[in-house]
Amino acid sequence: MKRFSVIILTFILMLTGCVNQNKKDLFNYINAELPPVVEMENNALEKYNNLISNNNYTYDTFYTALKNEIIPTYEDFLNKLTKISPKTEDLKEIHNLYIEGAKYQLKALKLLQKGIEEKDNELLLKSSEFLKKSKKYMTEYKNRIVTLAEKYHMEYKLD
Repeated sequence: MKRFSVIILTFILMLTGCVNQNKKDLFNYINAELPPVVEMENNALEKYNNLISNNNYTYDTFYTALKNEIIPTYEDFLNKLTKISPKTEDLKEIHNLYIEGAKYQLKALKLLQKGIEEKDNELLLKSSEFLKKSKKYMTEYKNRIVTLAEKYHMEYKLD
């Protein structure tokens, strides 16, 4: 009986260690690794949103902003996002959703730039399709990261 108790206790301690490691990985991801990268993404998307919300923009100013500011910032963001390497499988899987969503977003921005440059409505429509795919991945990422945080009794809110 004593041997059985030791085995059970060892198993419980190992399980607790796994949970703690998963929680630490998630905590580090949310609080240390992600914020500076997300700030870069927000800067790129804020420039984009400010531009399209201003009804006075021209195709030239839009094209120039995409080429010189928005796309380079978003490329830098995506590069840094792909360098984040979570340790736990659950978080790796969720993080990969974010990467895929960001890749589609970047493809959409590049197609938008090319569509404006070539005055090609087909490219502009294709850009919209990539934005929809991006949104699908981003929504899945957000839902799963919040669910994972709840699993470990962590509060995590997305804007």
